[in-house]
Amino acid sequence: MVTFVGQWWTDVRKPSIEDVSSHIAALAWMGLRHLPKRPKAARATSKNQRAHSWDFGPRKKVTGVATYSSSQAHVPTPGAPYRLIKHDHSLALHGNAVLNGPDWEGRDMKRKLAPIAGALVLVLIVAGAAYAYWTANGTGSGDASAGTDDGVTVDGVAFSGGPASDGTLYPGATVDVAFDVTNDSPNSAVNVHRVVADSTYGGGTGITTSDVGCDSTWFSYSGSELAASPGEHIAASDTFSTGAGAGTGNGGTLSMTDESGTNQDACKGATVTLHLVVDNSGI
Repeated sequence: MVTFVGQWWTDVRKPSIEDVSSHIAALAWMGLRHLPKRPKAARATSKNQRAHSWDFGPRKKVTGVATYSSSQAHVPTPGAPYRLIKHDHSLALHGNAVLNGPDWEGRDMKRKLAPIAGALVLVLIVAGAAYAYWTANGTGSGDASAGTDDGVTVDGVAFSGGPASDGTLYPGATVDVAFDVTNDSPNSAVNVHRVVADSTYGGGTGITTSDVGCDSTWFSYSGSELAASPGEHIAASDTFSTGAGAGTGNGGTLSMTDESGTNQDACKGATVTLHLVVDNSGI
């Protein structure tokens, strides 16, 4: 009880130490049943004493006197208020009171109140040495930045095979395609699943020609699956090179249709451009 009150008082410093002492002494001696509402403190008039009188109501009046003389002791007379005498700093440091007086009504009070008053003075002086603690809950968060990739580049597109074995296209012919996929990200690996014709070119075919009369719809690309889901894993700044022709891991094939009954001479010597794009919609 005294420890926590002393700790509290060192934090707030009010009410006065005299008032706090009066209340604690009254509670310790009288108990809750007979606890006075407003125990009163009074100062002694002697120059070498500092006294606190606790008025506990009709039962008893107890006076605690703090003296700084090395030998003086107050001897109460029968019927007079009971007094506690402190020699030097012994009460504050050790909790010991020098108690004098004949056998009278307050002798039981002497045994009980002396250690209480001594502990009170000691704790109010050095209460900072003992602290209670609270536990508390809380939450927190922090934001980290996620990087992004720099995409991939599909280049090195090459054609091979076909009737002339050099990748040249003729009506009804199919040639093999191969290409490279380069990861342009220096810090992050990427996965690439498929490469298909870019439908934003050639009316949705992904193929354009150099001659106006050479219809892009006469050409078609099979598409390429670099690897089964989740795709080909390409390390940062690395390049994956496909094989030529059909099959997983290869570049696929490009075909020119034989339009029976249609003059396809406009495509003779024309340049046929295959536009490719990565398709990761399946992973």
